[in-house]
Amino acid sequence: MDIRKILTIAWKDIYSTFTDRSLLLIMIAAPLALTAIIGAAFSGFTSGSNDVPIQNIETAVVNEDEGAQIFISRLNYGDIISSILVPTEGTTPDPNNTLWKLIKAQKMTREQAIEAVNTGKITAAILIPKDFSASLNPLMEKPTGTTITLYRDAGAPVTANIVSSVVRGIVNQITAGNVAVFAAGEVDPLLKTQAQQISEKMQQAGATPPISVNVVSVSAQAAANSQSSFNPLQYFAPSMAVFFLTFTMLGGASSIIEEQKAWTLQRLISSPTSSSTVLAGKLAGTYGTGLFQLSVLIVLMSLLSPILGAKQAVWGNDPLAIALLTVITVLGATGLGSLIAALARTPEQANTYGSAFLTLQGLVGGAFFNVWTVPVLGTLTKFTINYWAVEGYTKLANGGGLADVLPNMAALLVFFVVGFGIAIFLFNRRIRTS
Repeated sequence: MDIRKILTIAWKDIYSTFTDRSLLLIMIAAPLALTAIIGAAFSGFTSGSNDVPIQNIETAVVNEDEGAQIFISRLNYGDIISSILVPTEGTTPDPNNTLWKLIKAQKMTREQAIEAVNTGKITAAILIPKDFSASLNPLMEKPTGTTITLYRDAGAPVTANIVSSVVRGIVNQITAGNVAVFAAGEVDPLLKTQAQQISEKMQQAGATPPISVNVVSVSAQAAANSQSSFNPLQYFAPSMAVFFLTFTMLGGASSIIEEQKAWTLQRLISSPTSSSTVLAGKLAGTYGTGLFQLSVLIVLMSLLSPILGAKQAVWGNDPLAIALLTVITVLGATGLGSLIAALARTPEQANTYGSAFLTLQGLVGGAFFNVWTVPVLGTLTKFTINYWAVEGYTKLANGGGLADVLPNMAALLVFFVVGFGIAIFLFNRRIRTS
């Protein structure tokens, strides 16, 4: 075979493919668009990354509580709530105070707070009424009803609910203390004399609790890995790329039938060029086109993935393994596409039946959703190129290396050797009988 002629024929096919805008839309733009849509639907593109914590929720505290007289001192529950939520003026807030990280509260008047919520400057305003402490005065026989009003922005339901939960928690603590005080006033006097003894017994019982909690701290790296164990783009980027690659390989191999039908193939063979050289050039061009297509998709999807919310490399971090898997994936797809084209009698058959077969193979192989664990399909999927290629890329994306994808590359090579070998035999027989 003449290597120079093989390269010339291959370059001619590659050049004609990549100067056809409609083909480029199918080969490059379509898989990119589908991946972007899937990434926008399942990752942090529309809703933001889940790794970013909610913090600094702008909140106002309106303390109108006038307090209550308790013997010789004055009790003001409103001041207690304000001091919990609002750092002391003129001091640096404690950076370790989780509540102050979550809620950024400041004191305001009722009018200022309501206006700030209405204009969207803050998320919520906590309005403590004038009779708040008086209603909870422990010297009364029993507490009277009182209400803290949370004036919230309806456009920020999540953060407003967080503020509401914090306020309810603080109020519950105050209420629990008050209930204990009021309950103590209703207890039988004889029981009060035993209060000290009951307290000591409770402390002794609490020293050895019947239930213990074992706290296991997860390292920062392990926590990060667990939070990001599933990234949809790590699956759908290779699945879309391989799915469209198989159609490109079928189209490239089918061009042999089209040229035979147009008699350009016969004229080419009638020149001082052997049929094996022509076939090698045509299939080399098909392979080159597929290799260029998949490589471009890998690069473009890598650039696109951070915009779609991906925090890890979509294709993995082992360049050598990615390159070898890509080369062999295109070989496998070339073998399959060549076999389908060689079995077809006409270009129309190749396009119609071939496209139907590749679509079915894509569905079974998990091009659009993972069916690998489905009992019946889980077995059939291993007879598809899509499964072995996508699983290989997924392994690399999850931190695997070259050794992890060797079985995948071996399976793809089987597809190439079997498909390409049968296709060459059938194409040679077709040429001889034409």
